[in-house]
Amino acid sequence: MRTTRKVSVWPVGLVGGRRYERPIVENGRVVGWYTGWRPDRPFAIDMAGFAVSLQVILSHPKAVFKRRGSQPGMQESDFLKQITTVEELEPKANNCTKLCAECLTRGASSPSCHSIWGLTKAHHIAGATEIHASHLLIHL
Repeated sequence: MRTTRKVSVWPVGLVGGRRYERPIVENGRVVGWYTGWRPDRPFAIDMAGFAVSLQVILSHPKAVFKRRGSQPGMQESDFLKQITTVEELEPKANNCTKLCAECLTRGASSPSCHSIWGLTKAHHIAGATEIHASHLLIHL
């Protein structure tokens, strides 16, 4: 997040009825979404899956994240449409292929980064029997 120039994006674990959701990236650009709910949304992303530069917020004083007034599940898209385009998104986490999990059960205390595909294996190795959303961190 620290290197976000405008709006950066990354995978989010345990969201939308899936183990993870993520932007699909080709050649360093977001070209689509791997999501469990409404992939037709302009920005099919969970609010935990993006960061916005303070400079962008300050340069768009009328941009708002509506708690009410947006269709359910469209708040992120409604907000992001006001400040950026899909083409301008900055993929993080190794082009949105990495998800870090911090296992707090059975003594594991430091985050370790694994490919999304190896998430279950990583937790098995770390001795965890459950994955909690509050333990999921993104590797940047």
